[in-house]
Amino acid sequence: FQIRTTLRHNKFRQHKVTLDISNDGIHFSSDLSESSIPWDHFFKWKENRTLILLYFVDNQFAVFPKRLFANESEWQEFRSILISNVKKPR
Repeated sequence: FQIRTTLRHNKFRQHKVTLDISNDGIHFSSDLSESSIPWDHFFKWKENRTLILLYFVDNQFAVFPKRLFANESEWQEFRSILISNVKKPR
């Protein structure tokens, strides 16, 4: 319940965010702010068939749903970048 209430009142969700994913890291931009995070600031990633979790620390992560990507090719390119730059737990 607390999560649902928090998300419902989160004003950040009202702003479009653009992601630029490259071999250098991830660049986030919106009308509120910009931020770049190099790959060495992430320590692991996990995936299932519908999303990827990219971890900053053990209990903090960014969620990348597959539906954010335009097509399967972009999804696979993102996975390839992660494989090259961030370790995946066994």
